[in-house]
Amino acid sequence: MLDALRAVSRAKEEELRSALARFGFRGPEVLKPAQALSGGEKSRLALCRLFMAGGNLLLLDEPTNHIDAPTRAALEEALIACDGAVLIVSHDRYFLDRVVSRVALLTPDGLRCWDGDYSDYRRLRQEEMAAPGTAETASREEWARERRRRRQEERDERRRAELENAVSEREAALAEAEREAALAGGDYARAAEWHERAETLRTEIDSLLTQWVGS
Repeated sequence: MLDALRAVSRAKEEELRSALARFGFRGPEVLKPAQALSGGEKSRLALCRLFMAGGNLLLLDEPTNHIDAPTRAALEEALIACDGAVLIVSHDRYFLDRVVSRVALLTPDGLRCWDGDYSDYRRLRQEEMAAPGTAETASREEWARERRRRRQEERDERRRAELENAVSEREAALAEAEREAALAGGDYARAAEWHERAETLRTEIDSLLTQWVGS
């Protein structure tokens, strides 16, 4: 799976592992070949590749159709964390409440837009119908600000969790490397190889901890 991501992204291995973890692939799983994955796992990997390709605009047409629950959850979290623009066509109101911050409605008079999620849109529409012509600009701006704040908090929290998982994985690998180096005994070539691996892991852990402190 790491090779599948390397084909579309120049990100470092720790970033690729973090991306795969977001879609439910952790530890030794990331080394599995794509051909060995189940149908649901292939869907999750395909979505992960899509987000790691680096595009700043995603166009999704009914993205929750025909995907399993783990893939749906991974897609929602990835969209919440996405920094680019996403245009979604969907009839799934629960999905829209989770991932969108602006709703557009096609009408005979053109396109109308509302800040907020699907529930915000329904609330505003009801208020408009109850009081035709009443300006709701202040309410919309307040909801939009609150929505953006919640989204940023969710992104920050997920990023910290990803960094914590990555640190835990590397700490476990570091303990193994140190153990193997100690077992190498007089095999200096093998001992040197494990010491080098341990030093690389320490550097990665330091980098991840620095990112975690700044997140």
